[in-house]
Formats: sequence, C-alpha cells, structure tokens
Amino acid sequence: MSIEKSLLKRDTIDELGNELNDLLDGSRTLIHQKDGGVEALNTAKGMVLLNASKAIDEDLEAGKIDLEMAKLIKGYVTICSGTIGALHSMWVDAKSLAQGRTRGLEEAVAVAKKARDVQHHKAIRALEVEEEEAQKAKEDAEKQSELTPSPETKEKKPRKTKKVT
Repeated sequence: MSIEKSLLKRDTIDELGNELNDLLDGSRTLIHQKDGGVEALNTAKGMVLLNASKAIDEDLEAGKIDLEMAKLIKGYVTICSGTIGALHSMWVDAKSLAQGRTRGLEEAVAVAKKARDVQHHKAIRALEVEEEEAQKAKEDAEKQSELTPSPETKEKKPRKTKKVT
C-alpha cells in the first residue's frame, strides 16, 4: 500500500474519530442533564406529597376545610405526585438511553482509534520500505559503478603503428 493511501485513510479515520468524540462529549453532557432531571423530579415528587399533605392536615385541624374536602384535595395531590412520578420514570428511561448511546460511542471511538493506529503504522512501514528500497538501489548503483570503469579511467591501448621502410 502506498504511503499516500495509508496517510489518506489515517486522516479520514482521524476526522471520523474527532466527530465521534464530539458526539460522545454531547452524549455525556446529556447524561448529566438527565441525571439532574431525575434527581429534581424525585425530590419534587416527595416534597409535593409531603408538603401538600401536611398543609391539608393543618387546614383540616384549623377547621378551614372539612374532611370531604381534605380527601378530595389529597386525591388531587396524589394525582399530581403520580404525574411527577411518571415524568421521573421517563427521565430515568431517557438517562438509560443516553448511557447506552454513550457506551456505543465510546466503543466506536475505540474502534476508530485502533483503525487510525493501524493505518498510521502501515504508512510508517511503507515509508521504511521505500527508504530501504532507495538505499538498496543506491548501493546497487555504487557497486555497478565500481565494476564498470568510467571512460576517464580506462587505460588507453597503444595503437599499432606500421613501420615505414
């Protein structure tokens, strides 16, 4: 494989890896957001039920509302608490999806890094082979020049001359 081809593959994989890393960062941020939402909804669910029930009981004892009204209001509070619980469950599911997506992206980044390293090593090896071949060609040329004398170093043969009588 040529050096240029290996380098092109390496650079392409490197760019893909960078894009995957960006997606991975976004996915990790999403997990933290979902985690915060889960916590907030969990706290809200408990606080709504506790605070509303306490306020209803206080108003019942103070005579501001009767028992039937207290039961009706507590029913609505329970519905609100259930709705918050359903939202909480949705956020837990969304967090799980974000975690799964993150794991998938982490694996994709690892695969891209491995493929990039393979192409990088192929390019280095191709460069080494090219350098070895160039060195061998240079050595062969030097040997050839040692075996073939140059025109300047050739011995001049004496010319045969005819004797004139």
